Amino acid sequence: MYIILITVIVCGTWCGNRAYPLIKGGPLTNTYKFHSMMFHWGPSDNEGSEHTINDVRYAMELQFVHVKSDLFSPFQAAILNAKDGVVIVSSFFNIIPVDNPYLDYIVNNLRYIKQPGSKVYIPPFPLSWLHNTEGNHYYAYHGSLTQPPCSEIVTWLIDPVPVPISSNQVAKFREICSNDGLLLTNCRPVQYLNGRDVYHYP
Repeated sequence: MYIILITVIVCGTWCGNRAYPLIKGGPLTNTYKFHSMMFHWGPSDNEGSEHTINDVRYAMELQFVHVKSDLFSPFQAAILNAKDGVVIVSSFFNIIPVDNPYLDYIVNNLRYIKQPGSKVYIPPFPLSWLHNTEGNHYYAYHGSLTQPPCSEIVTWLIDPVPVPISSNQVAKFREICSNDGLLLTNCRPVQYLNGRDVYHYP
């Protein structure tokens, strides 16, 4: 599976003396530091998210990856089999008729990703531009990474309030090329719960 991975370098000229993005509280028993973001989309605007709510699948899903404060990366957490090593906050994207200007920092730079391994510098911007911060409830469950080795080390926090995006903006992601041609989809099918408990936090 191919993913679009955006890593934030938290040092030097990127951050200066600004605070490092952290997440804690709620069902979490530790503090987790922001690591990266992963976008997932599908071949049409009716599919693309890796989660559903009430059987509704969204055009895209953005996963904010956080790692436990004493770890370096999700892959280190997988190697150590740290059951509480990773927290992923997921946001859905819902289609609207006009472009969402808050997504311009990402969408306008996708044209520079011409082949696998390509990199582009994007100036820092608030993560809140890509995530609903007004919501007062979310869903949580313990699950796995969505790409190999699919280790069961993730606490998932699912925001049910979607972020707006236009069909034109989603289409820009499908213009990215992989080794096999256009990257029309990079989401895995929605998985069965397999006995997992999902908790709603109001």
